[in-house]
Amino acid sequence: MKSIINKVSKGLFLSLITSCMVCVQEARAWTGTTPVNGQSYYLYNLYQEKFMSYGNNWGTQVSLDNSKPLLCTMSKSGSTWTINTHYSLSSQSYDADVNNYVFVADGSPFVDANYGSSDTNYTSRTPQSFNITTSDDRGYYLTYTSDGTTKALMFGAGTACEIDNLNDGFNKSKSEWLFITEAEYEEHMQKKRFVAASMNVDGMPKTIRIAGVYNYTLNPDAKESAGATAIGRKLVNMGYDFIGVSEDFNYNTEIMNEIGSIYNQGTHRGQIEASITAYSRILSQTSP
Repeated sequence: MKSIINKVSKGLFLSLITSCMVCVQEARAWTGTTPVNGQSYYLYNLYQEKFMSYGNNWGTQVSLDNSKPLLCTMSKSGSTWTINTHYSLSSQSYDADVNNYVFVADGSPFVDANYGSSDTNYTSRTPQSFNITTSDDRGYYLTYTSDGTTKALMFGAGTACEIDNLNDGFNKSKSEWLFITEAEYEEHMQKKRFVAASMNVDGMPKTIRIAGVYNYTLNPDAKESAGATAIGRKLVNMGYDFIGVSEDFNYNTEIMNEIGSIYNQGTHRGQIEASITAYSRILSQTSP
């Protein structure tokens, strides 16, 4: 439910946005599941707290990016698994109709075992077969054996992923992955992400009359009613989920005349604490 919070004090922007950041971060407690042959998952690196993606480090090297995660199909043959990234060479993006697997070359993982200029003009390379084993935490390792050494898909430098030895040290924590179902991912994205905005309306009038006899110039640059109406009309098209409005003393009615059919209105007087508990309390006060 969209809400507008009226707050009669300055400093709203920092406190409101801090509260929003807390909500988003705490919402990212991914559960994950055990992979099933033929099912599709987002692969989430626990160490970096980002999803398997492509192209952020160099070319089509496997990388980590929360803005463009790959929905990968896991296929099992015997005791090993392949990862179909559905990476399209033509569009350089996800395409469910394209089959393109993770493969390893020169110690680096890539998202396109079919390499070429398009999805119909390519050179096929051997997909990497991984063993999936339970990690030391709550995720899984993606490993294979080469020259008697167990190697794993892990977070590398920057946003890149790499293949390196799975040892008892730092590499183990960098090699833990969760398999996130599409349903879990969509639930997080739809219910736990929101956009908040904050603004100072400059709601003081240009002049005030003191003791009924003296006109005092209070805010000579004020846009007054026309300005508040323009703000309301602008907000209608911005798509914000929550709006914090401060110092809307005289012209709140003009704003609500424009957006009252979209937003619930509530008033908060005091500090907005940077905690999810405090923020939830404020929102409950603004909901019907």
